[in-house]
Amino acid sequence: MQKNQTKERTKIDNHEELPTVKDNHEELPTVKDNHEELPTVKDNHEELPTVKDNHEELPTVKDNHEELPTVKDNHEELPTVKDNHEELPTVKDNHEELPTVKDNHEELPTVKDNHEELPTVKDNHEELPTVKDNHEELPTVKDNHEELPTVKDNHEELPTVKDNHEELPTVKDNHEELPTVKDNHEELPTVKDNHEELPTVKDNHEELPTVKDNHEELPTVKDNHEELPTVKDNHEELPTVKDNHEELPTVKDNHEELPTVKDNHEELPTVKDNHEELPTVFHKDNHEELPTVKDNHEELPTVKDNHEELPTVKDNHEELPTVKDNHEELPTVKDNHEELPTVKDNHEELPTVFHKDNHEELPTVKDNHEELPTVKDNHEELPTVKDNHEELPTVKDNHEELPTVFHKDNHEELPTVFHAQKYSLLIRSPGPPRKKCLK
Repeated sequence: MQKNQTKERTKIDNHEELPTVKDNHEELPTVKDNHEELPTVKDNHEELPTVKDNHEELPTVKDNHEELPTVKDNHEELPTVKDNHEELPTVKDNHEELPTVKDNHEELPTVKDNHEELPTVKDNHEELPTVKDNHEELPTVKDNHEELPTVKDNHEELPTVKDNHEELPTVKDNHEELPTVKDNHEELPTVKDNHEELPTVKDNHEELPTVKDNHEELPTVKDNHEELPTVKDNHEELPTVKDNHEELPTVKDNHEELPTVKDNHEELPTVKDNHEELPTVFHKDNHEELPTVKDNHEELPTVKDNHEELPTVKDNHEELPTVKDNHEELPTVKDNHEELPTVKDNHEELPTVFHKDNHEELPTVKDNHEELPTVKDNHEELPTVKDNHEELPTVKDNHEELPTVFHKDNHEELPTVFHAQKYSLLIRSPGPPRKKCLK
């Protein structure tokens, strides 16, 4: 009732001032002009993203919106409100478009002044009671701020504001999609979960230590493998080895004297027991007993379990009988040596290291081949080699990965044994004397 009375009083009070409003009605075109500035509000409406940022402050605007009842109280003083309407732009700054509604609300008295125009305004004036009715609800304007779309519908641009304001919650919704981004960020925990699988990869990487355990010396092979380019450089000298390999028939002729080595080779089974036949296999390779190597190589599948790629060595080792047959035709071995890179790929170049190491010393063996009689005399000292060979079980104990030791650590010494068997050079140690031989 008090609201209705204040409305009536407002009507009366304002109705008395209507002439003044009429005078100000001449300014209404200016209001129209300001209404043309509403597109400027539209332009500012493009700044709604900034309003979006300020949309977080809209609760504060809501708090100012609670002051609208005070405006209602001042609504009785609407002439003063008119005076204060100059300050309303400040309110406009606080709520940017609500002042525009207020500006339209100021036109309501003017519409009364323009009561002569009410035929036109009347149509709008029929809506004005709705505005009036809503004006009673201005305290509920918070709630009826959703109804302001009706006023916004009159404001034509405000619906855009409304739509954008509705989109601002949608932006909030999109901000709720940012939790979806968070959800995608929650997929990052899935990535983390996959990253938790990385520990599984680590676990698989722990299997790599198992491979490492099976092949602990592969890094050393890698260290030697860094020398392989030098071996490759020396491999370019292999044609020279080929040229010197024509002297191998002389080695063959001297190889007929090796039965004496064969007799001493009967002592090597003691070494064979200490080294699980690996030196024997090695010497058997050179000792024209490669078919026996094949038979013993069938035992290597036990090593094959530790080094899975040794079957490839086995396959290439099956070609060694061909090398044996072609031993007179070692230039053909050179042709087969081109296949060894395939073995290199299958065995991380370890077979290549195997053959390359032997190839590096073959020229030296050939150079020292003239000394074979003297070496043959020293061949009686093979038990000394046998004594040194007793240290190989220590290597064997450290080398659960006998394939690696076979190809790498032993292989550094085996060329010496190899040439000792073939050329009676067992006295030569694998260290600096070899380098002297290489010189």
